[in-house]
Amino acid sequence: MKIIIATIAVLFITCSASSQTMEENFENGKKSFYSDDFDAANKFFMEILNSEGDDYLTHYYKGLIYEIYFDNEKSLNELSSAIDRNNKFGEAYFKRGAILEKTGDTAGAISDYTKAIKNGEKTSDAYFNRASLYQAIGESEKAIKDYTSAIKQNPMDDISYYNRGLLYVQQGDMENARADFLAAIEIDKAWEKELKKYLGDN
Repeated sequence: MKIIIATIAVLFITCSASSQTMEENFENGKKSFYSDDFDAANKFFMEILNSEGDDYLTHYYKGLIYEIYFDNEKSLNELSSAIDRNNKFGEAYFKRGAILEKTGDTAGAISDYTKAIKNGEKTSDAYFNRASLYQAIGESEKAIKDYTSAIKQNPMDDISYYNRGLLYVQQGDMENARADFLAAIEIDKAWEKELKKYLGDN
C-alpha cells in the first residue's frame, strides 16, 4: 500500500511539474512573441508540443510565427490545428482566412472570414476583408453590406467608405457615392484629390 501511495505521489508531482513547465513555456513564448523575438518564442512553443502539450493557443501562436517567416503552408497547418482543437476560435479563422486570401484561395478565405464573424473575433477587419473579396469577384450587394458592417464596427474606416462609394458609382447611385466620398475625405483629407472627379467640385 505504501509503495502504491508513493508511486501515485511521484506521478502527481511529475504531472504537476510538467504542467507548470508547459505553462511557464507558454508564458515565456508569448512574452518573446510580443517582444518580436520570434526564434525564442518558437523554441518555447516547440518545447510544449514536444512534451505532449496540445493546446490550441500554442498551435495558434506557432501559426503566427510561421506567417511572419513567410511560410504560408506551415502557418496554415498550425492555424488549422488550433481550429481543430477549438472550432469556436474566431481569431484563428481570421488569420487563416488572411493567409488563404494571400495565396489566392478566395472561396476558402471568404469561408474563414465568415466563421470569424460568426465567432465574434476581428469583426471589423473580417467584414472589410470579406467585402474586398466580394468586390473583387463582382458580388457588389454583398460587398456593400459588408462595408456597411465594417463602418458600423469602425466609423473611422475611410477605406470602407471609399470602396463602398466606388460600388455605388458602378450602380449609378451617385447620391450615396458622394456621401461616402465626403465621409472618406472628412476622415482623411488625402482622399480629396483622388475623389475630386466624382464630387464635381472645382
